[in-house]
Amino acid sequence: MEDFLEYDEKDLHDDEVMIMDDIIHKASKYLDHDDIRKIQKAYIYAADAHKWQKKLSGEDYNTHPLRATQCLLTIRPDVQTIQACILHDVIEDTPITYQDIKKEFGIEVATLCEWLVKVSKVRYQWEDRQVETLKKTFLAMAQDLRVIFVKLADRMHNIQTLRFHPK
Repeated sequence: MEDFLEYDEKDLHDDEVMIMDDIIHKASKYLDHDDIRKIQKAYIYAADAHKWQKKLSGEDYNTHPLRATQCLLTIRPDVQTIQACILHDVIEDTPITYQDIKKEFGIEVATLCEWLVKVSKVRYQWEDRQVETLKKTFLAMAQDLRVIFVKLADRMHNIQTLRFHPK
């Protein structure tokens, strides 16, 4: 668990290519060459979609889904889950739609991305926070358990970068 919470200052200066090299290296241990090409395609697509966005840390936005993907790789997910993790904020934060993702990556990846948006949009009242968290969890699990794994990886990276967010 400590590895997930570590976020060294040097990590801010790692460029996307270095992070992507690490993802490819880890995924290559259990996925074939065609799957690696699909991961690279998702990276190029997400990098283009997020090219004008920055994180509060000053990093290019696309480092966030890549860092989340590094967290996700600890469970050796399938290629569609990896692609969805890399693309997880594209529908929510850019003009790209579900149909665009479906056309480029297929219905499975598009549906995972769409469900990630739905889980993110479930809001809660302060007094019902635990109940709403459970609602989000069950909503996602009812569709596809992989949504939960991507959302957890997303949250883990967000926790690692909390110090850059206003109090």
